Amino acid sequence: TGRAGDEPSFSPGSLTLGVLPGLPGLRVAAEIVTAVQRLGESAALSGANVEIVDPPMDARAMHDAYVRMYGAAARHGARWSTRTPGVHRLQQAAVAAWNDLLLRFDAILLPAAMCGPFPHRQTGAPIEVDGAPTPYWELLRHTEPFNLTGLPAISFPSPNDANGLPVGVQLVAAHGRDRWLVSAARWMAQAP
Repeated sequence: TGRAGDEPSFSPGSLTLGVLPGLPGLRVAAEIVTAVQRLGESAALSGANVEIVDPPMDARAMHDAYVRMYGAAARHGARWSTRTPGVHRLQQAAVAAWNDLLLRFDAILLPAAMCGPFPHRQTGAPIEVDGAPTPYWELLRHTEPFNLTGLPAISFPSPNDANGLPVGVQLVAAHGRDRWLVSAARWMAQAP
């Protein structure tokens, strides 16, 4: 591991950024969508090439592949991919789909969760997202694609919500770009 000053140089003017305000089929609070869009606009004003993108896979298909992979890993441990080749093919299809998108962009910016901070509640109790009760476990669905694919992703706070609490967003890059991703996220977190 390197020191904080060892990250590769990051230049906003050379950044190509895909902005994905939400994953279709998953509820996202309007203030999260707005935060993602504003960060994309801020990057564009700093010279980045920014484009709104569509997800490379259906959110339901990614979720199903993730659940199957998680179950296979729980049953078979580190050998899950050789013991469940059908599940491994699903995972590899997701990796290929996201890699294809990341051939066009240095990084993808998207929500880290469906909502901002919420009051403590019993595990499993619904969470209100823009006034609509939403299943508790959907909170994690925005990170599943990157747990499934192993792509480096980093969450960081964007400008605060109406209650003064930070809104979490995430930035994702191609495999092997972890250190660059940290530099890019540091820059985006400090963007006006």
